[in-house]
Amino acid sequence: MILASLVRHYLHESVHRSASLATVVSAVGLTLLLVVPLRVRDKEVYYWGQRSNPAPVMAREFSGIAVGMSQTIWVFLPLLASAGLLAAALQKGWIELLLSKPMPRVTLLASVYLAGLLIWFASAGVICFSLAATFRWLLHVPALPLLKAFTVLTLFFAVELGFLTLVAVARPNVMIAAASTFAMTFISGLMTDRIHIARYFNLRWLERVLDALYYILPKANELMALARRLSMDQAVKEMNWMPLWSSALFGLACLAGAAWILERRSY
Repeated sequence: MILASLVRHYLHESVHRSASLATVVSAVGLTLLLVVPLRVRDKEVYYWGQRSNPAPVMAREFSGIAVGMSQTIWVFLPLLASAGLLAAALQKGWIELLLSKPMPRVTLLASVYLAGLLIWFASAGVICFSLAATFRWLLHVPALPLLKAFTVLTLFFAVELGFLTLVAVARPNVMIAAASTFAMTFISGLMTDRIHIARYFNLRWLERVLDALYYILPKANELMALARRLSMDQAVKEMNWMPLWSSALFGLACLAGAAWILERRSY
């Protein structure tokens, strides 16, 4: 009951924050822009009144747009909104009031984390499930590829949110938490070119450091590439599960670290 009440409180708080509203409004706007002008007449697909590509091709194009936008706007805007919620939740007066009640500290952390996930589902989820319904009932093409891609994107966002939570607990500041998360994502993306970077500087120790960072950090580029391939219904031969489980372990480790710091901090 306490967890549900806190989640509702933070969702209500997010309504008053511009990042959350911008995320949801832009997601709804893109969904309407993609779905409303789409018509099927005599088994022919029309978009804005003009004859368009066949239904399977149109579905792949829309899936590519949705996944591409989820990689940018609908990942980072919910992260910014969640950073604001975390900073508000960890304010000295508010957290002292909450911790004066018989409530585990991890419940506070879980409530903000769940609120961030719900903001993600209210933005990227709106796009994904609206398009999936359109594919199924209007275009009569399988929606499963898009749903698979959305699952991978959800994992990516959950990992990013876990790191954001860790930084926010260590330093409850919106800009520090958000900037650190974006920097971590950028660095993890560079790790796919770690061999070329190490060869450029010709340093053996740098190659070892970059290899260690690659296996520790989440695999941003690999997860996004997998989501794009799945959304376009492209065959994924000899699936490499390492980017999925290693990224998930990184996110779990971040959440465990955040809970450990919060438990040992005095308020």
